[in-house]
Amino acid sequence: MSDNKNTTVSEITKLLDKLFPLHFAQVSEDVGLIIGQLDARIDKIILAVDFCEDVTNSAIKHNAELVLTFHSPIDAPIRRITGKTAIGRQLLRLIKNGIALYSLGSAFDNMQGGLEDLVLRAFDCSKLRVLRPLETERFSKVVADIEASSIASAISAALKAAPDEQIAVSVRTGSLNFEDAYVFSENANPEIVAKLENREREKIRIEFVCKKMLAAKIVTNLEQFLKDKLDNVNIVGLEDADKKSGIGRVGELPKKNSLNEIVAKLKTMLRTQNLRVVASDNDSIKRIAIVPSKAENELLKQARNYGARCLIVSELNSQAARFARNLGLSLVETGDFALRMFALEKIKEILLKQQPAFEIIISVDNCGRINWA
Repeated sequence: MSDNKNTTVSEITKLLDKLFPLHFAQVSEDVGLIIGQLDARIDKIILAVDFCEDVTNSAIKHNAELVLTFHSPIDAPIRRITGKTAIGRQLLRLIKNGIALYSLGSAFDNMQGGLEDLVLRAFDCSKLRVLRPLETERFSKVVADIEASSIASAISAALKAAPDEQIAVSVRTGSLNFEDAYVFSENANPEIVAKLENREREKIRIEFVCKKMLAAKIVTNLEQFLKDKLDNVNIVGLEDADKKSGIGRVGELPKKNSLNEIVAKLKTMLRTQNLRVVASDNDSIKRIAIVPSKAENELLKQARNYGARCLIVSELNSQAARFARNLGLSLVETGDFALRMFALEKIKEILLKQQPAFEIIISVDNCGRINWA
């Protein structure tokens, strides 16, 4: 482990946004960098399911500079941060100790290759299909043709349209392709800018993925700031890549399994003995599905329509159990904590491939954990 902290919060934020694009999270979630000094340097990260006092204590104890969680601590607007509330006290402790906080929300759940895909691939499933494609109608893509030398101005103009929002940026040229280079901070990606800013008169295409309500404002800013260096700009719908990202997955097992076999494998995979089962069909299950959230009726129905006989969920209630039985669909409840701890192991692996010098610690102290008696 190197003692040199060469990576800034801004740089790790851009990396996280590229690896786990936040437009895959549900619109209602508060995701991305919650707290953080962009020029602060880091080399140690705490991964956790939830943000709470135990996680804060762990971050301080291990001298971590970043806490990365699934669930954001902010689920409603905060008018003030004081020591009078539990969340206020923890946020103040992070700020005092120079610790940044970043939330993934459901981005890793819904993205291609994320949590849902990982679980079904662990069962060796094939023919994966999304249960509910992302509500991409809430997003738009602004496509502009500009001179390469204006790239920094273009990114700045787009981000000024919504300084508190997250906007994805990708760049395409005849000789360079940055289609996967997403930027969600107020700083332009220095790699893109450095390579293109000095290319006089070369034309490039730059794309901004944003909330639909921001698209027109981005267009106005581009026209205002770039003027004659802007050749063309349009607002288009955001198409999900072959509908491979979204809420829930269904896949086909290599051979028929009994419900008991599926439960046994899931216990081993998640390292838990605590699963709740609603048994509708105990044998001859060929297709299984997963929804790492509440068991909504529409998702239960869609899973059954796609041929699933067993659905893995993180939480369920008696109403969902009755509805599933009527559909002939078995349910296996994992609990949110066990499922996301499985995901954190994969996230750690992904991050270490990108930043092998980082020290990454998975916290097992989470306020959302429910212990079974």
